[in-house]
Amino acid sequence: MLQISATHLTSECSEIERTTALVAWEAAKIKVLVSTFECGIDSSIVKETINVGGCRSVIHAIQSIGRIRPKQQEGINTPCIFWQTDRKYPFMENDAFEEKLSFMKSLHLFECYNTMSIEYRKSEMSLRNMFHYKRSKLIFEGKDCYRKELFKVLRIQSSNCKMCSVCTSNQSGRDAESARSAIRQRQRDKHFVVDQIRRLTKICLACGNMSCNGVNCMDNSRNRCFKCLAVSTGNNYHKSNECHANKIDTQQKSCPFCYLSLSSLLEEWTNTRNHMPSKCVFKDRIKRILLFEAQNQNDRGLSAMNLLKACLQNENIWFETMTQNLHKMGIK
Repeated sequence: MLQISATHLTSECSEIERTTALVAWEAAKIKVLVSTFECGIDSSIVKETINVGGCRSVIHAIQSIGRIRPKQQEGINTPCIFWQTDRKYPFMENDAFEEKLSFMKSLHLFECYNTMSIEYRKSEMSLRNMFHYKRSKLIFEGKDCYRKELFKVLRIQSSNCKMCSVCTSNQSGRDAESARSAIRQRQRDKHFVVDQIRRLTKICLACGNMSCNGVNCMDNSRNRCFKCLAVSTGNNYHKSNECHANKIDTQQKSCPFCYLSLSSLLEEWTNTRNHMPSKCVFKDRIKRILLFEAQNQNDRGLSAMNLLKACLQNENIWFETMTQNLHKMGIK
């Protein structure tokens, strides 16, 4: 186990807690400081900063970079990482910026300009670019050198830094885009499955019949094992209580009766009233889809057991298997 000394610093800390944290931080007695502040938390030995959740503005981005003091700056070996998400802080929105702008006006910072002049509008736009989150968001979602674009907002001319993630590797950029594309596809697949689950409350997707429980329409259904859905004859003959797929431990991640994942995306159907023994609203219709390929194996339910364990204990595998098998069944 890693032993890493760490502490946190937020606005909820008392004055004593803040002072203690900052003194320990500057003295290098702690290795990691987690903070909601980007300004004024200097340490002369910092070699890496990570900004998580979304950068509030260009100015805050530059402040984050500045946490690595000049003597420690070693280019690509001392990274400043911005971990962007879709999160939007309330004070990032336009109204909050307008309040900040009004406050600056109350301090007479714009009295040198006629409010109708081009210079005034340029100054206001410069402030908006520096302090509004939308500008930093555009920079970090763009394809140009991050440092060059940040400096451009401050009207500082700069060449490409050759160190940021945009500059260092076009291949990395392609890999990142491929990863984002894969994430978007998984999200689309999950929404597709949710739509099919809604249909499964009414019909069996294999035959389209409202009265079918998901198994009745299968060939040779009377000779099939209730647990693995394989034909239980000849060398593969076994009773349901002898099947390897009997009594799968779902770790409370799925319904043990109908095999519905208890994902938050499916909470519309996860009420316990819908999942009582022999009374699950989905009957065996989900099982039929999950076991679409495993049901043809002659191993007394061993393949079914391995598949079901993986699916019923892991939401992502459940959605992936449902998507693949629905497509194999001709449902698009």
